[in-house]
Amino acid sequence: MKLKTITQDELNRAIELHKNWLFGEDDGVQLNLSYHDLSGLDFSDKDLSEANFSYSVFKETDFRNADLSYCNFRFSNLNDSDFRNTDLSYTDFGFSDLKDINLDESNIYKTSFLYSKVDDMISIGNIGEYNRTVCYFYKKDRVICGCVDCDLETFKEAVRDKYGFNDIGYNTCITVFEEYYDLYN
Repeated sequence: MKLKTITQDELNRAIELHKNWLFGEDDGVQLNLSYHDLSGLDFSDKDLSEANFSYSVFKETDFRNADLSYCNFRFSNLNDSDFRNTDLSYTDFGFSDLKDINLDESNIYKTSFLYSKVDDMISIGNIGEYNRTVCYFYKKDRVICGCVDCDLETFKEAVRDKYGFNDIGYNTCITVFEEYYDLYN
């Protein structure tokens, strides 16, 4: 199947209609860009929550500072895309290619990476009292969990300071992450 393409101007118009849909306006239309090649387009600083981007390609795409909460990116290719400072809460990246993406300062609360291809990352979901997704980039020694973005030792200290050894979820994550770190470094 050949993927459709659109221009930046067409994208901006579709985003405007999506914004109207989010606000319940009569002319609003939910953004559905499934089966598109959107590589290189600028999605930064936009509210794209609840949009459907499944089965699409976004190589080297800028999503910085966007609201992508509750979006569907299943079966998409997002290699080399920039998600810095992006709200990805409740977003579904299941079965997607996510190699060399930048998630710095991003909110990944309840984000699904199920069966995704992410370079050097393991994620474990539904952890702790807030059911967070904890991601560990084991070659970079970097943990992302909610608003926490730090190395494993700092994460371990923070968990033990707050929960001691009583929270089996976070402590299991730490054990698994230490095994990955030892195995790959």
